[in-house]
Amino acid sequence: MTPDGRDLVQPKAQKLESNMIKAIVSGHGFQDMLDRDPDLTIMKLAERKKLDHGYIAKTIRMTQLAPDVIETILDGRQPQSLTLADLLRPFPDTWQDQRRHFGF
Repeated sequence: MTPDGRDLVQPKAQKLESNMIKAIVSGHGFQDMLDRDPDLTIMKLAERKKLDHGYIAKTIRMTQLAPDVIETILDGRQPQSLTLADLLRPFPDTWQDQRRHFGF
């Protein structure tokens, strides 16, 4: 604080990353489709959606992210260094390890 009571440090502005948000939302949507239809596979879903099956599998994996990690991304409060590419790479299974891995 300054002598007159003003804050010296300005809070960081939120930065919504629409590509990360879209991938998380898509992953949940794809998982819902697979859950509703026991005969549907990732390969069939990829063909239906005209997407690469690897992309679908990677976005579905985002459904395993810690809820607070997802919430932080949806709120635009994720670490500045976090990218969509980071989320699409393999990440730890446990939520505590995910937080460390992604820099939360």
